[in-house]
Amino acid sequence: LLVWPEQSPEEVRVVTITPDYPSSRHTGFVSGLRKFSWYYGSTLCFTTPGDGPRSAPTLLQTHEDTPGPVRHLSFTEILDTSLQVSWAEPEDKNGIITGYMMWWEVPSIKSSRVERSLSNSTVQYQLTGLTSTTAYMIQVAALTGAGQGAVTSSTISTGVPPELPGAPSNLVISNISPRTATLRFHPGSDGKTAISRWIVEGQVVKEDGKEKEWRVVYQKDNEPNADTLEIPSLTPYTQYRFRMQQVNIVGSSPMSAPSRLIQTLQAAPDTYPSNLSLVSATQTSLCFSWKPLPESEYNSSPETVGYRLRVWRTDGDGEDRTEDVKGGVRTTDTTIEGLSPWTHYQVQIQAFNSIGPGLWSQTMAARTTESAPSGSPANVNAEAVSSSRIMLTWSSLPEAQRNGVIIGYKVLYQENDSDGAPTVRVIEGDRNLTLLLGSLQKYTMYALQVLAYTRIGDGPPSSPLLLRTKEDGTNY
Repeated sequence: LLVWPEQSPEEVRVVTITPDYPSSRHTGFVSGLRKFSWYYGSTLCFTTPGDGPRSAPTLLQTHEDTPGPVRHLSFTEILDTSLQVSWAEPEDKNGIITGYMMWWEVPSIKSSRVERSLSNSTVQYQLTGLTSTTAYMIQVAALTGAGQGAVTSSTISTGVPPELPGAPSNLVISNISPRTATLRFHPGSDGKTAISRWIVEGQVVKEDGKEKEWRVVYQKDNEPNADTLEIPSLTPYTQYRFRMQQVNIVGSSPMSAPSRLIQTLQAAPDTYPSNLSLVSATQTSLCFSWKPLPESEYNSSPETVGYRLRVWRTDGDGEDRTEDVKGGVRTTDTTIEGLSPWTHYQVQIQAFNSIGPGLWSQTMAARTTESAPSGSPANVNAEAVSSSRIMLTWSSLPEAQRNGVIIGYKVLYQENDSDGAPTVRVIEGDRNLTLLLGSLQKYTMYALQVLAYTRIGDGPPSSPLLLRTKEDGTNY
């Protein structure tokens, strides 16, 4: 007979059974298995030459039994008339834990015995209505479908009636950083019971000596023996004094005497100026405004606080620009110069001080206004198609040189070496890139130029292109 745990096939138990001849059915027992556990079972026959094949395994579960004793029976929050009992479930469950039984009594008084039936999720229970300074026997047992398990017992004495705790004293502040400080103290009397909470209050003192109201800056629970607390979430470059009290089940102690006045260290700003917005735009500049940082967010001396803008083209051309704003912490606007006309930009703002920069703001979009084109059409070509006509073609202006919406093009032409003003032909529309010039002089040299224009004005003309019309009578 071969038996092994479902999850541990290497732990095979082997039991040899002598055949019960002439019976055709045999019985054997495998002992020493764990209760309420899954096992595989198989059989094989063997002869003197060796073992035959195993039968197909069968999955079986041993029966449920009463559980073992609960573990870690302990007592906390021991007061004069109450205490809390805690425990852990049995190591040997031997089945499904369906609940717990608890009993408590004064050993010398049998009539004092109390019994409670608890759910299987309950592993702690508050005993109340006890008698102060009295020894109690407390017992806990687990239950399964097979019955009650072994009982775990212990004896504990209730305490004396608790009182209000005394005030902490000798507050000492050390390890001061921009946002934290360490508070060491001498605890007051605990009032004959455990301290459940420490409460620290802080008072901000302004540079002009004005004192703000005391407010709770930190609380620490469930550390009854503490004598040192780390106070978090303080404001950098701020003057504080602290006081504290301790709390037990009866109530709160009086406040301690205040600590000495301390100042947290400086730090970079935590946030950025709000309400960044575009005030105005020109062809080469953008003017922005914002709401300055409140004084509580300087995190340093006001004289060291300033603002910085970062500007870059949306299309990715060129390099990012950063520009420190002149005027100090109260400045609310600035103008960025030297930008490209009719160009989309992304802008952010941050605050900085002597310690370092703060966070960048969210990005906002802005655009400079239109200007005249900064370049001329490229690939200007001309062909004399007759003695009085010239076909002129060109390419559209690159995006970077447009500086606005191209309304059209202008073709300037005149006889070469002429002192007069050139004749101008206007071609409306950005996509019209050809023009047939007619009524020209026969067999005459002409200077030809092309320019683009926006609603703001004309761009520079292309370099003069010289071409002679054909001789009279030649129309090809």
